[in-house]
Amino acid sequence: MKKPFWNVRTKLLLTLGLVVLPAAALIFFGFHHLESIERDHTVEAAIRGDFEHMLTIFNKRFSQRLYDMVDKVRPDFPSPRDENVNERLDEILVANPWAMYAFVFDKENGTIVRAQPGKRSNPACLIGAARLQHSVQLWFQVEGEMLLGHMRKMQKNGEPPYISSGEMISRNGRELYSNMTFFPIETAPKGSVDIGGVMFDPEFLQQFMPASLDAMLSEKGG
Repeated sequence: MKKPFWNVRTKLLLTLGLVVLPAAALIFFGFHHLESIERDHTVEAAIRGDFEHMLTIFNKRFSQRLYDMVDKVRPDFPSPRDENVNERLDEILVANPWAMYAFVFDKENGTIVRAQPGKRSNPACLIGAARLQHSVQLWFQVEGEMLLGHMRKMQKNGEPPYISSGEMISRNGRELYSNMTFFPIETAPKGSVDIGGVMFDPEFLQQFMPASLDAMLSEKGG
């Protein structure tokens, strides 16, 4: 039996509005990456000092870096009621190759998911898009209004109006980190339940996470 895309723990954390960057995934990634770094005094000190604390800081900074990327595409997201929604989502994907999928949800009309155009020849990419569409539709149809209300409240309080979900996935014998971030669609009609989102390409994150960790260690060593 396939593992559900949204498990109970993930949904609970998301409902509470927390950024889900699982500690186990970070610890796995952190130790795996640190093994590949030359053991200089800075790294050794970080490990001896408080590795868990370091990962907590990394969690916050990494999440902010992802949010900064999403900030640049969020204003371009169409309302699900707009014309040429598919074409506009494709334009966002082409301009941002770090995104594997882009989607919009509308409680009245359903969910539209578009895959990165350059990767649609891969059957696994299309299967992933179908799975994402099914999962988002089932979940947001029930809890979308509550989640949207929570994000609007975050926005009103001056916080980034994002909710993220992250998990470790297996791909070709490798453990990769997968992240989806979603947000309110600003051009949506008042009173509608419209949500947009992006799924980061795990291959991109495989390169992006080590660079983020290296930058944090450099700051710590400085």
